[in-house]
Amino acid sequence: THNRLGWFYLQQGRYQEAIDAYTQVIFLAPNNPWGFSNRGSARFGAGDFSGAIEDWRQAGDIDPESGSLSNMGTAYFYLREFAEAVRMYHMALDNSPTNYQLWINLGDALRYHASEDAADEDGGSSRTSASGAYRQAVRHIRDELTVNPNNALAVSAEARVQAFFGERARAEQLLGRALQAPDNNPDLYYNVSLAYLSLEMIEQAANSLSKALDVGLPLIVAQNDPLFDLLRESNALGGRLISQLSD
Repeated sequence: THNRLGWFYLQQGRYQEAIDAYTQVIFLAPNNPWGFSNRGSARFGAGDFSGAIEDWRQAGDIDPESGSLSNMGTAYFYLREFAEAVRMYHMALDNSPTNYQLWINLGDALRYHASEDAADEDGGSSRTSASGAYRQAVRHIRDELTVNPNNALAVSAEARVQAFFGERARAEQLLGRALQAPDNNPDLYYNVSLAYLSLEMIEQAANSLSKALDVGLPLIVAQNDPLFDLLRESNALGGRLISQLSD
């Protein structure tokens, strides 16, 4: 079927072919929200963030359970429409208030949104300030680590938050723990790269991003995530990574 073919292409990173397959799904079943949802994922992978948002919005209009508020937030973040990213993450957190990654995403968006409007207040609330959202993320990360102390991804997530707060010793301790894990999760190395970036360890940040790409981080992230602006502009990047990011 077109749906299964689209999923195959999506997993292979053949995004235009996936888009074409899911377009056929939508043509044949225009009231099926998953055709729109999956085509949104393919469009996101292809770098068409506005198209992805539109597809995810249509999926949510048909069936609210099929919409992807978090993914819409990320697409708006990559488009640098930070106010909309904040709004999407707020809505996503209404449904999943203990999801530490959503709190981190909100913190990221609020950092940039605050730079457009006014400085972030360190004592701000978890919903309106980057610092508040990051602190809430740490609370939920620690809840997760109480249940599963070996969750290296959660450890790496706290490392990047602590690095943002300037807690260098704590961040480096957490980075050591995260990197000891036999884990090739690209999201772990994504977090490690951002932690090193906050610690102004540019070479280590570049190496960690390169590792994340090697183990499956989509190139679209490295090319578009505002959090990597400094790294993309840095001369510390190795030649192979520069080549990847400029393709």
